[in-house]
Amino acid sequence: MNGYFEDLDPNGLNDFQRRVVEDFSAVLSSVGVGPARTHARWERGRPPLLWLTVDHNDRPEYNLDIVVETGSVVVNLGPAHEHFGYGEPDPEVEEAISFIESVLIGAVELDLTLRGRTVVKTEIFLTEGAGDRRRMSTEASILALVLAPFLRRRRLTERISFV
Repeated sequence: MNGYFEDLDPNGLNDFQRRVVEDFSAVLSSVGVGPARTHARWERGRPPLLWLTVDHNDRPEYNLDIVVETGSVVVNLGPAHEHFGYGEPDPEVEEAISFIESVLIGAVELDLTLRGRTVVKTEIFLTEGAGDRRRMSTEASILALVLAPFLRRRRLTERISFV
């Protein structure tokens, strides 16, 4: 698999997982992320989950974790995540690899709304062209909103790059 995820036994993967690992490895190679920053692990269950991780050089809280199920992918980046292949309104699973490439090269922005130091809302934007932003998803934590209603609210935009 191009030197990436060497700790992974390809015979234990289903066809979908094998294809995602191969495509993801090709993207990592093309954008210049070295194999030393990648690792994989299994989580037993139904379905068995394959976790693929790329360590961020400077900010471990923004390590890129990709969870590959049977026919779907979840991309975790810091306090935000994006689902692919779960049906409407989520994007198709075929869009996952191009989204991951966008994350790696810094073309994804996270808008975080915080109350105190607690993230209560995340919005993921894909940046396109001349600064245009396309919203991918929005998530709000009801529990965090209930627990921190009187704390000062602030917004923060993060653009994380792995290259």
